[in-house]
Amino acid sequence: MKLDMDRLRLEIMRDEGRSLQMYLDTESKWTVGYGRNLSQRGISEDEAEYLLDNDITIAIKDAQQEWAEFWDDLSRIRREVLVNMTFNMGRGRFRRDKWPGLEGALLSRDYEKAGDEMMDSLWARQVGDRAHRLAVNMRGG
Repeated sequence: MKLDMDRLRLEIMRDEGRSLQMYLDTESKWTVGYGRNLSQRGISEDEAEYLLDNDITIAIKDAQQEWAEFWDDLSRIRREVLVNMTFNMGRGRFRRDKWPGLEGALLSRDYEKAGDEMMDSLWARQVGDRAHRLAVNMRGG
């Protein structure tokens, strides 16, 4: 006998409820969505890539908005650097007002200085090789 997946889905959605933020369930297990037990099940590779693609899309939008004044003047590689940094730090931490040296270097199209500004930061000390690679890309663009 075949199960009615649509009906079952609706019942489970009703019974579990939806949470778009992680929470500790009654058994102290990290849970998200419609009862997804992250502590035991985690997520699949496909789910991880789906989430990554969504997060990249958000980072692109945030980077375009935050760095809009010179976005169109940047090469694809330099845009990708800004998106990568936005993805890593989030728009709240990678704002123009928090990176005035980088902003000035980008406005003057001094990409060597932009790379230096990236490397002269707490972020660079925290992320190590990632910062070096992105600074090289910013400089060479």
